[in-house]
Amino acid sequence: MIPKFLDPLISEAVPPDTWRLEIRFAYRTLVTGKPLIITVPKGFQNDLASIPRALTWLFPVNGRHRWAAVIHDWLYTNKGFLGERMIFTRLECDQIFLEGMRVMGVPWWKRHSMYRGVRAGGWVRWNK
Repeated sequence: MIPKFLDPLISEAVPPDTWRLEIRFAYRTLVTGKPLIITVPKGFQNDLASIPRALTWLFPVNGRHRWAAVIHDWLYTNKGFLGERMIFTRLECDQIFLEGMRVMGVPWWKRHSMYRGVRAGGWVRWNK
């Protein structure tokens, strides 16, 4: 079994900087060593990727990484909880982001740079 996005990513822009899922969006991860399905419900709103404006020329908000970013945003919104219990730590949520970018074919240097960015600054959003 391999990590895999199980649904197409279909979202609609909600100006100015938000996107809303038009259908549910699911991903199978192997980060914990066993296959787990993460399902983001229809209607979830996110910003695709939280990229500082000064870096959007190198890391655009909307790119191949957006699939992994939606899953990552959902996990951060719920602090790793799926249902009633915590499934993923913050580190595992970030590793799922990295894994998802690899699945989508994001180049090594870009996915590892983005991963390092969420490891360095993601604690701010995680603790909100």
